[in-house]
Amino acid sequence: MHGTVPFQVYASVAAKCRAAAAAYAQSALHGICEQTDIKALIRRSEQTVENKNIAAAAMCQAELRQNDRIFKGVNMFEEYSNLTLLDHPLLKHKVTRLRDRNTGTNEFRAIIGEIAMLMGYEALRDLPVENIDVETPIEKCESPVIAGRKLAVVPVLRAGLGMVNGILSLVPAAKVGHIGLYRDEITHEPHEYYCKLPDPIEERVIVVVDPMLATGGSAVDAVNLIKQRGGKYIKFMSVIAAPEGIRKFCGAHPDVQLYVAQLDRCLNQDAYICPGLGDAGDRIFGTK
Repeated sequence: MHGTVPFQVYASVAAKCRAAAAAYAQSALHGICEQTDIKALIRRSEQTVENKNIAAAAMCQAELRQNDRIFKGVNMFEEYSNLTLLDHPLLKHKVTRLRDRNTGTNEFRAIIGEIAMLMGYEALRDLPVENIDVETPIEKCESPVIAGRKLAVVPVLRAGLGMVNGILSLVPAAKVGHIGLYRDEITHEPHEYYCKLPDPIEERVIVVVDPMLATGGSAVDAVNLIKQRGGKYIKFMSVIAAPEGIRKFCGAHPDVQLYVAQLDRCLNQDAYICPGLGDAGDRIFGTK
């Protein structure tokens, strides 16, 4: 009996040993952490992650503010003196009708023409004029008419054809040229296949029309073709534009006035304008 240790004593001693071992292990781990500065590394890592989160949040806020300025119609491109963003309620209403996927071909085609006419009224406000003698039912007088050679309207095929009649309704005597460009499906780069301009082109005010200004490549190349053939007095009209296209066009041709009815958000991976209105040519001509 005297040589036997009660079970309760064993249990007590075992518990104390486990507690001591745990305390030692915690102390040893703490020492290792202090020696290798793991705690400092963890703190720095947490701080880095926090800083990245703050930076990402700031970028998101900046983008939201930028987009907010776009949709409120504020000119984000004040550095481009050749850019005019039109801000008329009728244009806004008609652009919304174009966006609607349920708008049929006939209505879409008619609205494109109406928008072109409204835009043309603004774009042609600086046409040169000269006075001529006119006899009214009351008396003779001098009255202004458009001076110089007839205006030239040049659509970028094929979607630009939808805007021609809108300009001709304002200036019925205008001459019409054509520029054919197609976009490579892979590179999204434009390629010329046709160019026919009224002669003499160098003496005319030229209005180039294309409903969509996406990457800006076709617009830049179209104006290049006109300049190579002697064109000097050039304007460009586009119903909807992406910021990428505006930057490219205005940077390449600061001497050409650009008129845009609606500035959209951006291009997607397929170089389509978002939210846009789809393929303008397909919707004007009822093709896919």
